[in-house]
Amino acid sequence: MQSNILKTSYIQREPSDVFQTLQQSSAEVSKEKIAQGMKETDPGVFASVLTESVQKSIDKNSYGDPVTVTVKVEKNHSGTYELSETERNKLETVMFPTE
Repeated sequence: MQSNILKTSYIQREPSDVFQTLQQSSAEVSKEKIAQGMKETDPGVFASVLTESVQKSIDKNSYGDPVTVTVKVEKNHSGTYELSETERNKLETVMFPTE
């Protein structure tokens, strides 16, 4: 059975810059590791840089002005209400912009 569109809904979200700052955080953490005498080839350095970079970006995360997103809520064949992948992607794009 095909999904039926239930209704159009409006969701307000504040964009996060966590992914926009990740490259900068990664560069900062890499410089810190090099200053500590670590090499890229040392075991665990990649994982350490990755986790510390993500944490640093989360710590300095900020939010933009609220944005209203129009989405279509659907009722699937089992009676559960959901957003399609396309609608979820709309939200993700607003919540985590890359530019």
